[in-house]
Amino acid sequence: MRRTLPLLLLVALAGCDVLRSDDGLVCTDDFRSITVRVVAPDGDPLPELTSDVTIPRTGAVLRASGSTGTAEGVYTVADDGDAAAIRGSRKRVAFGAFSTDWVATAVFEVGFDGCHVEKVSGPEVITARAAVELSGG
Repeated sequence: MRRTLPLLLLVALAGCDVLRSDDGLVCTDDFRSITVRVVAPDGDPLPELTSDVTIPRTGAVLRASGSTGTAEGVYTVADDGDAAAIRGSRKRVAFGAFSTDWVATAVFEVGFDGCHVEKVSGPEVITARAAVELSGG
């Protein structure tokens, strides 16, 4: 058994896709995303909203207007492609999704662990408000 344990560990590690980061860390090859689900007050998903994500402190745009959600109403807040903007200290990001009928907003705190983006805080689901409520009409 003692002789087979190192062999089993070697076989298990060989099955992992890993990459080296710029910091010398060993990272997995998967592409990670931080997402949020946007729903109407009745719980139905809102897939056709236009979303954007910014870093308010710097004005940097992570997701430009025009991104839409999946059929389940899931939107990307940040992903590994945003690593350069997130690298360093944790960042507060502002998520907004809107249409002529709906508005959904939330603030997230995101970080970068050297390999992948990670959500520090923020909602899993946002309940949108009717745009009419916001305009006072």
